[in-house]
Amino acid sequence: MSDNKVVIVLVNYNGHNDTIECLESLKKIKYTNYSIIVVDNSSSELSIEFIEAWARGQVKSIKTNYKDIVYPLSKSVEKIHIINEGDELLELNELTIIKAENRGFAAANNVALRAIENKNYEYVWLLNNDCIVTRDALDVLVKDINNRTQDVGILGATLYDYYQPDVIQSIGGVLNKFFGTVKQLNEISSIKLLDYPVGASMLVKRKFIEDVGGLNEDFFLYYEEVDWVMRGMKKGYNFGVNEEKLIFHKEGASTKGDNRKVASKSEVSDLSSLKSRLIFMKSHFPRRILLVKLGFVIVLFNRIRRRRFDLLPKIIRILFDA
Repeated sequence: MSDNKVVIVLVNYNGHNDTIECLESLKKIKYTNYSIIVVDNSSSELSIEFIEAWARGQVKSIKTNYKDIVYPLSKSVEKIHIINEGDELLELNELTIIKAENRGFAAANNVALRAIENKNYEYVWLLNNDCIVTRDALDVLVKDINNRTQDVGILGATLYDYYQPDVIQSIGGVLNKFFGTVKQLNEISSIKLLDYPVGASMLVKRKFIEDVGGLNEDFFLYYEEVDWVMRGMKKGYNFGVNEEKLIFHKEGASTKGDNRKVASKSEVSDLSSLKSRLIFMKSHFPRRILLVKLGFVIVLFNRIRRRRFDLLPKIIRILFDA
């Protein structure tokens, strides 16, 4: 099964603790034919130094809820390459760190996709850095996508809650095609209702990337995967979701929010979601954009109800800039 070369892509933004924990779990997977690229989104030098120290075997302990997966810690990474965005990637090493400008999640993943454009690989696994994977995760995912019909270009995964490992966090989402809102589902029985997989774990065929292109960099955060799936469908592609228990996701670390579920989003997360909703609907359902904007009345009311008066002018600005 390891015949298919897989490039695993993580995005780090001042989240070295999560990234290192994720990397340790990846070092333990049974699948052998893979390379890892960490795209660093203009983190502090300290964050990069921690990841480099881990790669050289200098990190002796990691805080984790999954010691059975993460420990024992790796001694070191045999081949590590650190480059800047735009530099040529000479070869797919065991680990490559690409230092990039922070232009959002989609742009960061595209940095990696451009770097491997002329390299030999079959799949790209876009994985959030706040995920932990089981030892057989990649074996199962590659076997699953290989056994599906040719039109499946993206394979999502069932995400389990990192802090409550028996609780399904999400299997994917559904899209309201009138107002552009999205909702995550968390029951396996609802898989046939899904409009898109969760972007925290997507195993993507090389041919899909070549035919459809990379992620849309107009999205700073959110809706990237929904847009990718929609663009893929216009090219005759579909998606699938693996049902097995392979991935544990913290959720929220990439936007600097609390890792646990919270009652309200961080400001960056909230505003990015609203802006991305408008961009998405304008791109895929332009005739419904007025309806979407009218729906922002409810958005404004909800922020008033939460006493987030500071967000009102920012939301109105997003609304009129769209």
